[in-house]
Amino acid sequence: MSGENQIIKVVWGCCWFNETTDTVEHFMLSVIRSFKTKNLEIVPVIFVANLDIKEEEILRLRKSLDNVVLLKNQFNIYPNKNYGIFSIVTYAHEKHLEYVAIVDPDWSINECDEFVETILQPILSDKVDLIIPNIGSSAGRDNKLIGSSIINLFYPDYKNNIVTPFPGSFSAVTEKIFSIVNSDYYHFDWGGEWDIISYSISNNYLIKSIDVNLVNVRHRKNSSKVQDAYQMWRAVFSNYDIIKRFHYLSEYNASFEEDHPVYKAFLRTSNNISEIIAIANELVLNSTEKQLLYMILHPLSCIINNTLYDYDVIDCLGDPYDKNLLEDIQRLAIICIKRILEDSHISVERLHDTAKIITGGNFGNWTIESTQRARKKMLEQIKALL
Repeated sequence: MSGENQIIKVVWGCCWFNETTDTVEHFMLSVIRSFKTKNLEIVPVIFVANLDIKEEEILRLRKSLDNVVLLKNQFNIYPNKNYGIFSIVTYAHEKHLEYVAIVDPDWSINECDEFVETILQPILSDKVDLIIPNIGSSAGRDNKLIGSSIINLFYPDYKNNIVTPFPGSFSAVTEKIFSIVNSDYYHFDWGGEWDIISYSISNNYLIKSIDVNLVNVRHRKNSSKVQDAYQMWRAVFSNYDIIKRFHYLSEYNASFEEDHPVYKAFLRTSNNISEIIAIANELVLNSTEKQLLYMILHPLSCIINNTLYDYDVIDCLGDPYDKNLLEDIQRLAIICIKRILEDSHISVERLHDTAKIITGGNFGNWTIESTQRARKKMLEQIKALL
């Protein structure tokens, strides 16, 4: 990978929540073997996210993975994926290691050697600050409904740089990403996925999308994915960058000509989001169409109206969605969001102020105070390992 004789050290991390020990072990061993074929030295770091993982499973990984660093979660607040990212990046920073890659351990990859090369080469060559992999056909609801909408409406100049905004993995220059995960408003919940992109853009980092060949990615249950939506939308509007990006909303121009029941609901209302939701609730929607309601309309309504909803997501969504139908819902989602934000006449400053403070329900329980405590605890743990 590099023509230089100096061995480059790279922190390769993952967040271990409910994957089996076999899955984590197999994935990390595959990556370690790939590093041995290159002029690279891996520093494997695992964030043990689940408080219930048994100590014997942790000991098993210590024995099977040479020099593995295990960082243990100490806070009973979930989701905590981006607390794990903060922890791994902070370890890399404290060890003065220049590069970091964080990849979900349950990714099924055809060619691990090729994958490692692909995700690291542009970073190591000093050409890119952050790589957000393009997971192609493996992209699901977060990418199709939320990620695509955000990019199209507010960041159209990054369409080629960020194809699937939420792949769950990235590689970066350590100090670049460290400045992001230490921001006061970096979310330790799912919203941190967007924070990484938003802050990178506002900092003028060089971002690139790299195609990766995945066999499959795990799709979580409906209640978890809906939580993603709330926390990601909160991150979108709570980051100050949205204020100067909001003008792109009026520049987006597209139409949705199909006779879709939710789109027709728009035509029957004043485009007040509460009215649209009320009408949509009366419609007979399939499980894929319901994704629009609970991953777009409800989260936006909460932020626009500064209100929390209490409902059973699993009962509301019912059966799993049909990925083949997501493309149409994706286009409809973008148009819905545009019209709702424009016709509600709500200022982006008010959206920003609300998003910074709204909490509870599907927005989760992380606060600035709990985040600060978690940062302090993790830093103490890391320093004890150095």
